[in-house]
Amino acid sequence: MSRWATHFLLLGTKAYKMHCLELDATGNLQRYFPLTEEIAGTSFVEGILLAVPASLAPTQEEIRHWLSSKQFPDYSSLITFFMEKALHTPGLGEKVRLFQIRLHPLSASELSTDYSSGNCHIQ
Repeated sequence: MSRWATHFLLLGTKAYKMHCLELDATGNLQRYFPLTEEIAGTSFVEGILLAVPASLAPTQEEIRHWLSSKQFPDYSSLITFFMEKALHTPGLGEKVRLFQIRLHPLSASELSTDYSSGNCHIQ
């Protein structure tokens, strides 16, 4: 099982601020919930975490090909592509792929449950 916390979690057309999501060992979405306290074993990700159903998500090979062939001339066209995929909300128990989007200046210190300006890191 893996647990991911982020500033913003995008599931379909809904955005959730300061949320966690849990995946089982095979990458199936188990649950998502508000981040109200620090939880051991949680990976904190800056920015936006986009969960896309695996059946719609590009593979690593496809992404490498796009980058090497410059298929997307700028970030806005790449984001548009992902947002079209993100309109499909993954169901609980469905295999997902996670993508991190870092387009804003939020710092890791802002990703704490008490907003105390201290870095929030759990080993």
